[in-house]
Amino acid sequence: MNPEIVIQHQKFCSGLPTLVFCTDSAQASAAWSLFSAMGVQAQALTATDPPEKRSEVIGQFLAGTLPVLIGARSLPDALEQRTAMRPAQAVVLLAPTSSPRVHASHFQHLEKGGIVLDFSDNVVRLGWPEIPDVRVYSRLLQLEPFEKA
Repeated sequence: MNPEIVIQHQKFCSGLPTLVFCTDSAQASAAWSLFSAMGVQAQALTATDPPEKRSEVIGQFLAGTLPVLIGARSLPDALEQRTAMRPAQAVVLLAPTSSPRVHASHFQHLEKGGIVLDFSDNVVRLGWPEIPDVRVYSRLLQLEPFEKA
């Protein structure tokens, strides 16, 4: 896992409630280790976590006591079961996808005016989030903001 992920998160999203989407449980655990090692309070959720833990961690994130929530493919479903609001002001994409449905699910909890750090090039390949005033920073563009086409 590349430390540049946390460096860029801190540069653009420090202090913002952030959802980090990973490919699988192993990547989510590695991301959690990296964020934690670099002094960022974070927690990772996986599909194998007991419902009590999932509920507790999501509750901490929604209450604002946990700034970074990391998860794999099941994270959007877990959030949807808990709340219909968009709790995040930032999204970090570490999971490449070719599915427009999965791509759209990454943004369903992002607030208007939120920030997307796209390390997987999904926005370039699959399109812009359907949320007003979103700022996207893409690995392909050396993490410089780009405008909606």
